[in-house]
Amino acid sequence: MMPPITRSIRDTLSGRSSFLLVTHVEPDGDGIGACLALAHVLRGMGKVACVWLPQGVPDKYRFLPGAEEVVRESAPEPVALVLDCDGESRLGEALATVKQAEIIINIDHHPGTKPFGHLDWLDPSSPAVGYQVHQLIRALEQPITLEVATCLYTAIGTDSGFFRYSNTTPGLLRVAAELVEAGADPRAIAEATLDRYDLPVVRLAGRALASATLRLDGSAAVVTLVDDDYAWAGTRQTEGVIDFLRSVAGVDLLVLMREDADGWRVSLRSLGTTDVGAAARRLGGGGHRLAAGCTLRGDADAVWATLEAALREVGGAGARGRP
Repeated sequence: MMPPITRSIRDTLSGRSSFLLVTHVEPDGDGIGACLALAHVLRGMGKVACVWLPQGVPDKYRFLPGAEEVVRESAPEPVALVLDCDGESRLGEALATVKQAEIIINIDHHPGTKPFGHLDWLDPSSPAVGYQVHQLIRALEQPITLEVATCLYTAIGTDSGFFRYSNTTPGLLRVAAELVEAGADPRAIAEATLDRYDLPVVRLAGRALASATLRLDGSAAVVTLVDDDYAWAGTRQTEGVIDFLRSVAGVDLLVLMREDADGWRVSLRSLGTTDVGAAARRLGGGGHRLAAGCTLRGDADAVWATLEAALREVGGAGARGRP
């Protein structure tokens, strides 16, 4: 049976004609793929759908169908669709424009997200927002085209570690199979988003790995990046850098601290039982149990001390169990 909120969102999408689609700052594959997939569907229904990413599309996702139509500046639209955004503050500079919409539809799967839309579909049990968008497309009774399948497979694949993480459910695998049947190419998508990095990003990862230390009683691998590292590597693109730490044996937490104009942006990954999302939320950030982030101010030592305290509070020291 269709949940009432899904029915309400379906009816709004069917009855309106112009939409703005946005996701969180530092957009990832789930948010970008879900936005592009839903935009394809809305355009197929004869509607206007603008995908707005103020920071642009990261290089690794430019292969996605429709990526070339994403804009970096936008005016308000009557309906704003916010996807994969755990709290309105995570919209960054897009927030003011989104707030001008007549109707804000907020679709998210992060735990602890506070409602901020007129229609809020918040489902922490969903493996990815791309999974929710797939349900919505089915509710709209629209076809899964090759373009939609490619975008949605990227969304659910990247958010589940291509079906390695604990959010990989039987339902998610069934959706993945359907998307492959519709034309999504698992090998090409995985290579584009997981196994291939531009050389400057690899160089930056090398600088990060050179700084690696073990902390939290040896349970955490921690790396830092500063402005000199970005200048040396020739890029500030850090998505994927933290995943190079997965090769460190015996650790359950991965931490990337990177210097930014706003302070230190911290990325967290849990390979065990620690809920890094809970730690990030204590520090004004957000995310999932296994992947989260926040921004902190101060020098590197002070930032680590604050972060260490939050991680210890949620049990992030010496927990060796694997999900």
